[in-house]
Amino acid sequence: NSKTKPKSKLFQHLKPNQTPIQRLTTSQLESHNATIWCMSPPCQPHTRQHSNQHKELEDPRSASFLHLCDILMEMREECLPELIFCENVVGFEESLGDF
Repeated sequence: NSKTKPKSKLFQHLKPNQTPIQRLTTSQLESHNATIWCMSPPCQPHTRQHSNQHKELEDPRSASFLHLCDILMEMREECLPELIFCENVVGFEESLGDF
């Protein structure tokens, strides 16, 4: 098919993981031995723009981020990422989480 674009050689080895983040296990993430994690949790639960900010950790949109935080606490030291980049919104750094 002439309309099909050739796959980039750079990405041919990647096999996307379609497992929801909340189902990933510590051993699965350790197996990647990733040096850098880039995370962008949903901002809606943490923004100052709503009146339920004190319930931010109960918001289902926070579940994937909270799961990754739990996994980080369980990971073997030699498997931890060296850097974690985390996008945030104003007030996120003062979230109610106990991390």
